[in-house]
Amino acid sequence: MADKSVIEELAKLLKPVAESLAGIDRSLALLADLQLATEFEPDAEKRNEIYAQIDAAREADDAAYDVLMKAQEARQVVSSLGYDQLVKAGRADEAQELAGPITAAMNGRLATSKHFTNLQDAFPALARIHRRRQA
Repeated sequence: MADKSVIEELAKLLKPVAESLAGIDRSLALLADLQLATEFEPDAEKRNEIYAQIDAAREADDAAYDVLMKAQEARQVVSSLGYDQLVKAGRADEAQELAGPITAAMNGRLATSKHFTNLQDAFPALARIHRRRQA
């Protein structure tokens, strides 16, 4: 049985090798992905347009998420009571009014998420490749 300190020393020595191999693996995976991308869309300009559409959809979805979070925070400032609690307290109109901006933000986020997902579904290989290139 190997001494624990020997194993630790070997692990230290092998760490740079493992990191180098991981880097080589990432590089080879990227090269393979780029070759795959040319199979799905040979025209580099069109691929870049698709990547730009994916980026724009992601940014729109992120912005919609921020709007939703801000709407929820603003609603909490007005009243800590939930929708159902307000309705039970006989304040249904107030509950509806407070829920309006959140509902609108949720619908906006649903639309942006759906658009982003549809783009990824339409170009699954390119979407995956683009994600890996940005990582």
